[in-house]
Amino acid sequence: MDGNKKKTKWVLLVNLNPGGITGGSVNQYFTGTYDGKRFVSDDKPYVAPPGRDLGSFDDGTYDGWTPDGTAFGTAPATGNLPDQSGVSEWVGAGLANSFNGRDAGTGTLTSPEFTLDAGS
Repeated sequence: MDGNKKKTKWVLLVNLNPGGITGGSVNQYFTGTYDGKRFVSDDKPYVAPPGRDLGSFDDGTYDGWTPDGTAFGTAPATGNLPDQSGVSEWVGAGLANSFNGRDAGTGTLTSPEFTLDAGS
């Protein structure tokens, strides 16, 4: 980056189509080092901050949720859909997958009313 060959950075591009976490296409890049065989990213693995989950208003079944449009079909999928790469690393009880119809679907998903209570 500054002309010093000892400080060379490599950029690894990862493109998915289809297979983005929210459906559709996605591109992500990583900077790091490369020795001709192995790329080592500068990024450290993500670790969620400590704390208490105050948003557990659903157990992953989405009972009572209302889909509208084509993104979720008649109910959200809670895992992979046909033609979709693996989906992982979400936070919470479940994943409301909007990959219905591949990356062409649009719509909304409305939850029942709920109250967040931090407790004592």
